[in-house]
Amino acid sequence: MFKRKNPRPWYGHAKEWVWPSSGWGRTAQYLGHRVVRIPDTPASIAAGLAFGAAISFTPFIGLHLAFSIGVAWAARANLVAAAIGTLLGNPWTFPLIWLVTYKTGAAFLGLDGGLDISEFMAGFNLFENPYDYLKPVLIPLLLGSVPYILGVWVLVYFPTKNLIEVKRRRRRRKDKLSKLQEKEKK
Repeated sequence: MFKRKNPRPWYGHAKEWVWPSSGWGRTAQYLGHRVVRIPDTPASIAAGLAFGAAISFTPFIGLHLAFSIGVAWAARANLVAAAIGTLLGNPWTFPLIWLVTYKTGAAFLGLDGGLDISEFMAGFNLFENPYDYLKPVLIPLLLGSVPYILGVWVLVYFPTKNLIEVKRRRRRRKDKLSKLQEKEKK
């Protein structure tokens, strides 16, 4: 009954994930409505969203969803909101996130200009001695991501919690008003 007349091919689904046909603004608006309507407390939803967004700043690509759900579960935050929060890290934002976290980590470690990428890639053989190759990249990324993880969590949690509370209050007022109008009509 609710299926497409002509099913979308697999590459249509992939294209939709990379560039939504309804546009990014409409997609963000839809996700915003979905987050507000999750049946949980505003604090739990906001914490889940904040954990998901914050975990996106870690260098563990491919594990963001699992990490955010694990952390949200341990903190008793909303798991669906945590999954939605990981969408902050996507192919469009990862290069910027990596650059900023790497430069911050390199500054914390006192590395002068960071890593010379051409020199690093010239002798790259991950299987020979992985520690020698991961150390100059992974440690600055991990260390540099810590302040951003904390900052993003705070920047997402408090506005989201307030926004959900305001939207739910408005929804309750609107529902009350419509019930009163129905009673007056009878």
